[in-house]
Amino acid sequence: MPNWDSYYRCVNSLSDAGLAVIRLGKSIDSTMSPSISKIIDYASTSRSEFGDIWLLGNCKFVIAGAGTGIYWPASALNKPAILTDSYGLFNTSFGQLDLKTPQLAWSRSEKKLMPFSWMIAHGEGWAHKKSLIEGDIEIIKNTSDEINEVVLEMDQRLNGTWIETEEDIELQSRFNSLRSKIPKWQVQEGVRIGADFLRRYQHLL
Repeated sequence: MPNWDSYYRCVNSLSDAGLAVIRLGKSIDSTMSPSISKIIDYASTSRSEFGDIWLLGNCKFVIAGAGTGIYWPASALNKPAILTDSYGLFNTSFGQLDLKTPQLAWSRSEKKLMPFSWMIAHGEGWAHKKSLIEGDIEIIKNTSDEINEVVLEMDQRLNGTWIETEEDIELQSRFNSLRSKIPKWQVQEGVRIGADFLRRYQHLL
């Protein structure tokens, strides 16, 4: 499940940009204090199945953290989704406007982050494999800064104000080339890693 402490910054950034941020979810284990974050905690106070669908159908975009399944109905309703702390690189994006920032793998023995090719080779579920995470691999989740960056990127893309650089195009192309050997039926076309995230971790390409 998402660590809410990592999402407070992006919630406040969106609120400062004039967007209302609403927390959805059925199985929740805590409420969110408005004194900490500018969020409407609908999930804790007034959730209903009808309300879930209405909100998803009328939102600007969805933030789906740590593999939460909210991106499924968002995709069905043709709403862009951001998949933060995602478990894989090649088929956990469903819409052409979706963005994602994957979890990373730290090798305890080699004392370094494993390259994206390693993550692809170990499949979408690598972060659930006990042989890895109870052995040499430590999961590195997205930071508050990384989540904030990709959320603001989505907002700017939808507003038509995002400026894509030549470096961004090259890095996305290099990322896509890693997926070329994967059977096409497993690969969602158009999957895009957050630009700032890819710049920061381009050494993993």
